Formats: sequence, C-alpha cells, structure tokens
Amino acid sequence: MMTTNLIKEVIVPHEGYLKWRICEIGTGCSVANAVLSVDGGSDIIYDTHATSSKEAIVDASYTRTSDVVSSLVFCASVLERKEANLSCNAVFISTFIIEEGKATNGWIGISFPGTTTYYNIVLKNGISRKDSIRRVGDIGVILMAKALGANVIEDLEIVDTRNGDLNPIK
Repeated sequence: MMTTNLIKEVIVPHEGYLKWRICEIGTGCSVANAVLSVDGGSDIIYDTHATSSKEAIVDASYTRTSDVVSSLVFCASVLERKEANLSCNAVFISTFIIEEGKATNGWIGISFPGTTTYYNIVLKNGISRKDSIRRVGDIGVILMAKALGANVIEDLEIVDTRNGDLNPIK
C-alpha cells in the first residue's frame, strides 16, 4: 500500500519531466509492475527490460556471480549504456541474485539529470523467492521516490551506497 501511494503521489507527478527506463535483472519485473499498476504509470515509463535467464545475462556481458563488486560494475555499465538514449532521462536498474536458502544480495542504481546513486541491498536469509522479489520491488519504488525528494523512513536493508563514480557515500 505504501509503495502504491508513493508511485501516485511522488513518482507519477513527474510525468512530462522524467521518462524512466526500468531494467530489472534477476527479479522479474517487480518495480515496473508496481509503477504500471497505478493510473498514469505508463506515462512515466519509456521502456522496461527484464533479464532473467543465465544465457541472457551472459549475453549482456555479465557473468552470474555472487561477487558484489562485479554486480555493481555491471549495474554501472548498464546505466552508462542506457543513458545514451536521449528519449529517456531517468534510469532504474536492479541486479540481484536470488537463491532459496541464501541471503539475497544485489544493487539498485538510480540515475536522472544531475545524480546517480547505487545502493547495495542484502535481504535476510530465510525468506522465500517470491517474498524476496516483492521486497526488492518495494525497496526499488521507495528508493525512486526518495531520489525524487520523498521523506520516507523505513529500513531498506542498505549496506553500501555509492555515487556515480562508484565511490562510497558516507
């Protein structure tokens, strides 16, 4: 419910100013589905991409690994390529590895004019794949809203934050 309100009240009102490209790797389309389920959501999305198969991830020049740094570098390289498209001016990307019985680890990158920020997220061990995907979607929507100025206080399981140059933000 909170994420639906954030989409309606914070993200959708930027229609006409921001056109988002949403790329979700390893989590289905949880953020895109959340945004598209709200009236006006399709007006702020330029396009969506969901890469899930191991073959598609390798084809995208990413080797599936639990190495967090590799995931961050991949996230940054996708943002760099996607920002070259002049028809969209905001990018959301998430790269996560979700495996039953293990903690879910990944990065969310958000970029729009003037700012790029990466967030390393680690979800606790023991939650189902379905719940992990739902939680990544909720966190993604909350981070999009926060990037647009929303004052949201919630534990987002963030363990590291980096700027556009991949340097840690204190």
